[in-house]
Amino acid sequence: MENQNSQNVKEENENSIIIKSKIDEGYITFAKKPLIVNNFPHDLAISFLELGEEERYGPDDEIINVLQVGRDFYLVCEGIISVWREGIRLATLTKGDVFGELVIFRNHYRIASVKSEAPTTVLKFNRHILMDFFNRQTNNLFLIYCMNIIEIMRRKLILTNERVCELEMKLLNQ
Repeated sequence: MENQNSQNVKEENENSIIIKSKIDEGYITFAKKPLIVNNFPHDLAISFLELGEEERYGPDDEIINVLQVGRDFYLVCEGIISVWREGIRLATLTKGDVFGELVIFRNHYRIASVKSEAPTTVLKFNRHILMDFFNRQTNNLFLIYCMNIIEIMRRKLILTNERVCELEMKLLNQ
């Protein structure tokens, strides 16, 4: 019966994504595909998201530390997350946003710390599991994934540029 209900929701909006929670009897839902799986065939988007390890955090819990070596990337499923560096909030992330997405190319030291601002659920994706997944798919899917990462990075750069301009204007107006 549960499967039939999730299929009904999918039929109402073929761009929505619903996966079964691995922690409880609930579901993780996205009204539209997260950007990280944009342009994936629907079934492969679901298969990809099901690779994620569901983690839950309370308010003010640290998710990653700037000193850690990154081997995973994260997709926000519920809640609010803040990104910090040297005591400065760099960004606020919400449902559908990702962080640590460059680990697909190589393990690297984290450039910021990330903490939850409210009860938060994320999917954590291990680099090696992702590489195994993409090795079993057509090369085209990995190309689509890389293009999605480029788009995510482009959007982050736009927001960073806007923030720099805003701060520069504040400095000039002092």
